[in-house]
Amino acid sequence: MKTIKQIADEIGVKKDNIKYRVRNLPNDCVVKEGNITYINEQGEEIIKGLVRGKSILSSNVFTYKEDENTQLNITQIKINELESEIKVLKRELEIERATAEEKLLIQQKHYQEVIEQSRQAMEDSRKWQALIEREQQLRMADKAQSIKNITSNGEKPAGFFSRLFGKRVE
Repeated sequence: MKTIKQIADEIGVKKDNIKYRVRNLPNDCVVKEGNITYINEQGEEIIKGLVRGKSILSSNVFTYKEDENTQLNITQIKINELESEIKVLKRELEIERATAEEKLLIQQKHYQEVIEQSRQAMEDSRKWQALIEREQQLRMADKAQSIKNITSNGEKPAGFFSRLFGKRVE
């Protein structure tokens, strides 16, 4: 029987690497006395095969078979983990899709508001234009009436200052 340190030194790997491999060994290959872990020859061969890249199952030294129930339990746990991960990913996708749809709805609403504001501005502009044209027509009509009145009286039109300060003194 050898310690983890002795096997690590023989193989030329770190002690942590051997510790990791010891966890997977069957209980009959490992003996723990206090703080020291001893590994029998069978466990040593398994570890050496694992470190060199050989499979435990193909080793002639030892054939390690897990209980079928243990394999089923491990498989079921992995399946459950994957199913829960799929559920989480589906939910995230739904949230992302909803967020994208909400963004589109917000943009569409914004564009509709901009279009309505543009229509309103154009309508206001037309109203102002009509008011300006009407005011210009009234001024022109007023000027034409003034000229008509002056020419019909035979009087000379009053100058700017006369109109401003009153009648002309002669």
